[in-house]
Amino acid sequence: CATGKSAAAMLQLLGDRLKNERNEELKIAAAEQEKITELRLQKLLT
Repeated sequence: CATGKSAAAMLQLLGDRLKNERNEELKIAAAEQEKITELRLQKLLT
């Protein structure tokens, strides 16, 4: 989730994630999507 992260931090995270195996990246991406959805729902409901 990019919320609160600088552009430099995001580039570093993306670079690190490019090294992941496919299955590991799918797990990470699903967890990140869950965080994004939770943040959006919280924003919608408050």
